[in-house]
Amino acid sequence: MPVARPGLRSAVFLSVLTAVVVLLLAAPADGAAAVPCAAQRQSEPDSARAIRLELRCLINVERIERGLPRLRANGALFRAAGRHARDMVRRRYFSHYSRSGSGPTSRIAGTGYLRATQGWVVGENIAWHQFRDPRWVVSSWMHSPLHRRLLLSGRFRELGIGIAKSSPRGNGRGLTAVVDFGRRKRR
Repeated sequence: MPVARPGLRSAVFLSVLTAVVVLLLAAPADGAAAVPCAAQRQSEPDSARAIRLELRCLINVERIERGLPRLRANGALFRAAGRHARDMVRRRYFSHYSRSGSGPTSRIAGTGYLRATQGWVVGENIAWHQFRDPRWVVSSWMHSPLHRRLLLSGRFRELGIGIAKSSPRGNGRGLTAVVDFGRRKRR
């Protein structure tokens, strides 16, 4: 759904949810086996930080394979995404809109990300899975036309990833992921 802002040609807010199986790889020059993004998680396989790193790697692999630039990490987007992932688990819902009615744009604006901008575009993908498998999450997004469109949009330059190591069902297991995408034009 487009979100217009006065003075802008158009700012887009696209919302979506789901997931996908993807491996990254760089085949070394000597022909050795490719190294998957999961290598990001070897030292701490179940930590939220390691899962975020793997998700970012997998997303950027999809983009690079299609000639798009990597998305850079942004702290404000990470805060917005993390708060929403934790809120969905804590309050047991699964939606781009919180129980209080705030959506991605208002959550992102609340972090200061949109302050002092001349124009902007934001978007959000959400997913949850009974297991903590970032490859499944990215694969699902890539198989969903709306999610894929956000993931591969050339309009975005930054992202923030939020992880809650539980499900919105409240059973204590699983993974809830939020990826907030953005691009700002500074004044």
